[in-house]
Amino acid sequence: MAVARLSRQLRRPGVGELTESQLSALATIHRYMPLRLCDLATREGVSASTLSRLVDQLEGCGMVSRVRDPSDARSSQVSVTPEGACFLEDLRRNGTALIHRALQSLEDDERAAVLAALPALENLADRAEGTRCESALLSSTTGESA
Repeated sequence: MAVARLSRQLRRPGVGELTESQLSALATIHRYMPLRLCDLATREGVSASTLSRLVDQLEGCGMVSRVRDPSDARSSQVSVTPEGACFLEDLRRNGTALIHRALQSLEDDERAAVLAALPALENLADRAEGTRCESALLSSTTGESA
């Protein structure tokens, strides 16, 4: 629960016009771009129609651009625009400042414990994301629920 609360705090500063779903999709696109829409839907754990609406909204805000996939004319790829990248950088900068202030308020031993846990938390986040993507891919190819 503490990680979820911290995540919510980090998403608040500067978000303004984006929902949490839009912000999540934007960050995922930025991390893996260019990204096919079907792969983005899998990574985000949403249906193709929901993802299409999200990308339409992000495109309307100027945060992403969509182009035909050069290897498959039936598919599109999406990338973050310079405006979207700037938005994410501002959000990260604000989040870093928030974390820095919060860390400074901790006792030395608490701060050391948090910093020591960061590599394990990063590894955990990567593994959870990989597991979710593998489960979604399995269910989409076998018709089973994950």
